[in-house]
Amino acid sequence: MLRRSLKMAFWIWYDYMGGWFLINFILLIPLFSFFTIFLVMMDKLPELTYPIFFSVPFLYLFISHTFVANCVSLIIDRKESLLKSLLPSFKKTFSKKASVGLEFFVLLSLIGYSGFLSTRFSVLISPYLTMFIGVIILWCLMLVLICFMWIIPSLAWKELPVFKYLRWGFVLTLSNPGFTFIVCVCYTIFLALNFIPIYSLSWGLVYPAIFLASAYEIMYRKYEALRSGGNLSDWQIYRDREDEFLNRGFIHILRPWEMK
Repeated sequence: MLRRSLKMAFWIWYDYMGGWFLINFILLIPLFSFFTIFLVMMDKLPELTYPIFFSVPFLYLFISHTFVANCVSLIIDRKESLLKSLLPSFKKTFSKKASVGLEFFVLLSLIGYSGFLSTRFSVLISPYLTMFIGVIILWCLMLVLICFMWIIPSLAWKELPVFKYLRWGFVLTLSNPGFTFIVCVCYTIFLALNFIPIYSLSWGLVYPAIFLASAYEIMYRKYEALRSGGNLSDWQIYRDREDEFLNRGFIHILRPWEMK
């Protein structure tokens, strides 16, 4: 599934390279502005506000990647162009589902405050207690981030009540631990590459979201095949010959006119 996810993500990015570049540049402006303001004001801010400021970039990443995932869902399912998918994706991102982002922000802030306050008080008792609490909070933070990693594309494809998306994220994480781990590693690598300025300024913010949406779509096709109950081969399950992004090879980079 990983190979297909990477292939689909590459071709979705390749087909609309210029548009993704422009979207990435626009999405980077608020993020850079926030970090600039934070660095300037950091010495003047009380320490109690640090968990909130820590959560804000994650919230922005969640919202921006949800927007990109909505664009990808329209490109895959409705064969829309990137330009035509922008307005519907924007409306969907800031619909009532936007409260899922608020839920994410509150959870991260609570975990941040738990870590901040507990370590401050536990260090007065025992350094081992501080380490124990820190490990627990770190695991809680990782679990929440991984669950919300799957919630981002779920908001584009799946209709659920707002407070059930978190449960859906846990279900996907626990029922697909191997694939979740691999996707999480790749997603983290794509995000970490933003330390390279050229990558960051070109497609660094949008490409991880394109990959995440592609991985969700590939995984969903597997579940569709399982529900159908038929004895299908891999190329039938993932629609390798039908899908316009999976039926290509790298030769089509040199000869794009041969794309189906």
